[in-house]
Amino acid sequence: MAPSNPQDMPIMFAPNPDKKPVDERKRASWRILVVDDDDEVHKVTLLALNNQTILERHLEFEHAYSAKEARDKLMQHDDFAVILLDVVMESDNAGLELVHYIRNQLAMSAPRIILRTGQPGYAPEQTVIHEYDINDYRTKTEITQDRLITSLTTAIRSYRQINLLDKSLSGMEMAIRRAASNHSNLGFSQFAQYSLEHLSQIMGAQADALFVVQWGLPEVVAGLGNFDNKTLLDQLPDEHQHEVLQCLFDGVVISQDNHLCISINSCSLPSVLFLKMPTPISRPDRHLIQSYCQHIRIAYENIVLLKQLHHTAFVDEVTQLGNRNQMLERLDNLCEEQAPDITFALIDIDHFSDINGSLGQQFGDDTLRAFAMRLEAEMGGGDLFYARIHADVFGIVGPSQLISAKRLLDLFIKPLSVGTHFLPLRIKIGLCRLSEMHHDGLSIMHQCSIALTQAKRNEHLRHAWFESDYETRTKERLDIIRRLRQAVNAGELMLWYQPQMNLQTGKVEALEGLLRWRDSGRFVSPATFIPLAEYSGLINEIGSSVIDTACAQLKQFSEQEIDVRIAINISMQQFRKDDFSHNIHQQMAHHGIDPTKLELEVTESVVMDDPKSVINILEELQSLGVKVAIDDFGTGYSSLSYLKQLPLNAIKIDRAFVCEIEQPEVASIVEMIISLAARLGLTVIAEGIETPSQGVRLKSLGCHLGQGFLIAKPMPIEKIMEYLQSNPNCPFN
Repeated sequence: MAPSNPQDMPIMFAPNPDKKPVDERKRASWRILVVDDDDEVHKVTLLALNNQTILERHLEFEHAYSAKEARDKLMQHDDFAVILLDVVMESDNAGLELVHYIRNQLAMSAPRIILRTGQPGYAPEQTVIHEYDINDYRTKTEITQDRLITSLTTAIRSYRQINLLDKSLSGMEMAIRRAASNHSNLGFSQFAQYSLEHLSQIMGAQADALFVVQWGLPEVVAGLGNFDNKTLLDQLPDEHQHEVLQCLFDGVVISQDNHLCISINSCSLPSVLFLKMPTPISRPDRHLIQSYCQHIRIAYENIVLLKQLHHTAFVDEVTQLGNRNQMLERLDNLCEEQAPDITFALIDIDHFSDINGSLGQQFGDDTLRAFAMRLEAEMGGGDLFYARIHADVFGIVGPSQLISAKRLLDLFIKPLSVGTHFLPLRIKIGLCRLSEMHHDGLSIMHQCSIALTQAKRNEHLRHAWFESDYETRTKERLDIIRRLRQAVNAGELMLWYQPQMNLQTGKVEALEGLLRWRDSGRFVSPATFIPLAEYSGLINEIGSSVIDTACAQLKQFSEQEIDVRIAINISMQQFRKDDFSHNIHQQMAHHGIDPTKLELEVTESVVMDDPKSVINILEELQSLGVKVAIDDFGTGYSSLSYLKQLPLNAIKIDRAFVCEIEQPEVASIVEMIISLAARLGLTVIAEGIETPSQGVRLKSLGCHLGQGFLIAKPMPIEKIMEYLQSNPNCPFN
C-alpha cells in the first residue's frame, strides 16, 4: 500500500537539477559533507535538499566517495556543519573508523554526524550513538525527505550552539583575564557586559538584558538592547522588578513566555541575569540559556577568587595600601616604561617597636593606619603610589617634583592622632631616583634600603639619598664580615695590651686588653671591624674568646708574680646573654685566677641602653670580686643620674677631655669628675695621655691612673712582658 502522504515516501533516485541559483554560493551557508560510495545516494541527497533553507542559511555540499577521500577533505576544511556518512564503504567499518578519526585524531568535536546504512541492524543503534558522538543513525530506506530535513535541522542547530558556546567560552576566558587584571568593580562590569552580548549572539536575535549585582543595594552593572548600565531597577515594570528582587534574594529561576530571570549567586555576591526576547523562548533555548548562565556562574566565581587572591598577594591587610609585592610590580613597570624623573622613598617610623610593646599590637595597627591616612591625605593621589613595605616601613613612588625629603618630614611635625592619643613621631627616609638606575624593582628597593640604613645609622641624619658608592661600601662591609668570620674560626684575632700607670707612683697597675686583627699582612682598625662584629653577631664569640685569653694571661702573670689587672671591654650584646655572668665565673674558675685581677669596662651607651638589667649583671659580677669601670665617661647623656646606683670601681675620663685639658673650662670639667669620683670612692683613669703637660695636669688634679702613647703604646704579649720586667718609670715625673 502506498503511503497516504507523498512526503513520507522513500527518497527516489532522480537526476541532478540542471543548475543552482547564481547567488547561492555567495550567501552565508551551512557546509554539508556527503560521504558515500554510491553515486546515486549523492544525487538523491542533492535532489531532496536542493534550494532548502535551514535556520536562515542555504546548504552548500561537498562530496566524498570513500573514507580516504573524506579524510583528505576534512584535512583541508574544518568548517563542515554536518557530515552525512555511510557506514559500509571500503570495509564494513569504514564509516565508524572515519568517525573515530574525526573525533579523536582530528579533534573535531563541532561537526554533527548523521550515519546512514543500507544494511539495517549491522551496527546496534544505541551503541553507535553512545560511543561515537553522532546525532542520528538511520537506514537509507527509512529516510524520507521530511526526516532528512528534520535530522539536518536538529544537527545544524546543535552545530550552531556548539560553535557559539565555544566562541563564547573562549571570549569569556579573555573577559575573565581582563576582569581579573582590572582590580576595581569596573572589571566585573566589563565581564557582565560581555556575557550579555554573547548570550544575545547565541540566541540569534536582539535581546533586552540586564545584569544586576548587590554591591550594597541592588545595582545594574551591565545592560543590552533597551537597557544600559545606567538603567535603574525602578525604571523596570513592577512585574520585572519583583522578579529580579525575588531571584536576587531567593536564588531561584523565574521563567515566563518571552523572558527569563536567572540567579547567578556566587560566593557572597548575589547577582541576577534578566533576559527579554522579542518572541517566545522555546524550551531548548531555555535550557541553552540556563546552561550558558552556569558557565557565567563558574567564570564569575573565578573572577571573585582571582580578586581575592590578588588582594591577599598585593594588598596590606592593616592599612589597605599596596604591599611590598605591589610596590615591586609598580617599580618594575616604571623601569620598563623608562618613566622620566621618578623618585622612590622608603619611610621608617623611629622606635615603632616601643609603641607596639608599651601600648599593644592593636594600638600599633591603629598607628600604622593613621600614618597611612596622613601620608595619602597630605601627599595626595594622582601619580603617587603608596605601599606598606614591612612592619613600620612605608614606600612612596612618583614624580620627583611631588616627592622630597622636606615635604615628607614636614608631614609629621605635628603629632599623629591615634584614638585618644597624640603621638609625636620621628621618621627616617631613604630616597633614590629611578632615572639614575633603570634596573628593576628589586634593585631599586635594595638601593633605597641602603639609603634608609645610612639615615638610620647616623643619629644626626633624618634622610639620605642613595649614592652609588653606598653599594660599594656595603659590599666592602660584607666582605670584611666574611673575612672576619674566617679569622675568628681560625683564631687569628690577637689581644694586645696597653699599660695603665699610677700617675703618683709610676707603677703599672693594670693593662687594657685591645683586640688586633692582621688581615693579609696589614692591621684592620678596631674602629672598622668591632662595629661589624657587633652588627653580624660575631661579637659574642669574639668576646668569649677575649675573656678566656685574658684569664689565661692572668694565670701566667700570677705564676710569674707579676701583680697587674687586665681590663677588657664588654659590648651590650654580651650583656644581653642570660648566662653572661655565669660564663665569666666558669672561665675564672677554670683558669684559677683571682677575680679582683679582672676588670670589665662598659661604655655609658651600654649602661643607658638597659640600665636596670645592666645594673643587675654588674652587681652579680662585683659579688664575684670582678672590678667594673665606666669607659669614655663624660661623653654620654644621662650617666650622672645613674652613677650613684651603678656598682662601679672606676671611671675612665674620655680622651676628648684629656687632649684639651690645658683649656681652663675643660680642666674644670675634669676636676669636677675627679672630685665626684673621690666622693663615691672610685678610681679615676685618664685615657689618651700624649704629652707631658697633660700628664702633669692630670696628676695635679688627683687622677689616679693614666694610659696613652706617652706612657706606652699597645703591645703584643711578648713585648708587654719585656716592658713589665723593665720596671718602667713615669715619663713626666
